[in-house]
Amino acid sequence: MTYRLADFLEVMQHEMQGCGITLSAKGYRLDGKKGVKSALGIRDANGGVPKSCDYMQESEAGLLFVEFSDFERQVQQQQKTLASVSKVPLQASEQKRVRRLLAVDRQLQTELYAKVCDTDFILREVVNGKLLPDLPNLSQPRHVLVVWHERGGVDTARLLDSMLLRLKGELSRANLRYLEPRHLYCLSLDQYQQQYGGLHSLQPKGLPTVNPKGILVNW
Repeated sequence: MTYRLADFLEVMQHEMQGCGITLSAKGYRLDGKKGVKSALGIRDANGGVPKSCDYMQESEAGLLFVEFSDFERQVQQQQKTLASVSKVPLQASEQKRVRRLLAVDRQLQTELYAKVCDTDFILREVVNGKLLPDLPNLSQPRHVLVVWHERGGVDTARLLDSMLLRLKGELSRANLRYLEPRHLYCLSLDQYQQQYGGLHSLQPKGLPTVNPKGILVNW
């Protein structure tokens, strides 16, 4: 069966529980059973299924590769787990090791690294195999947006700040063709909705203003 990228266009879903924000913008689904990678049967050399960002979205700022992450909810769950672990009699070194293993920001870094690298791999496979005739021009600016829902009570920006620095350093050593670490941004779902998630998301003013570390600071 021959596919076109347009076959994967849908209203974007963030799938964050307890969040009342509904998006109306459309994007091309990359992940999931109905996404590009599954439909095209893209596999690595060992037959493994690559990870990917959730969506590719067209905008006047260029192509946006959007990954929705309920990071703050994960942090809240982690805090509950750590509170339980602290009651267990362990040596200080063992407590430290357990806390590091449970660190959500480290887990998110590992997950995002795999998704960015594998999304780049998927793009290479699509281009090299000419699998989607209507694929947008990949020479235009390309940006990765990590979108999180602000629930309150957690200093999410600080955690994302340090995570983003580590992730960009790690990705700078990867052999990427289409996605660049310096074009990786974190922004809240509210901010994303205002800029890219509405009916007029194809006509944004441009990328949000961010500090040198990639955290959005103002509009």
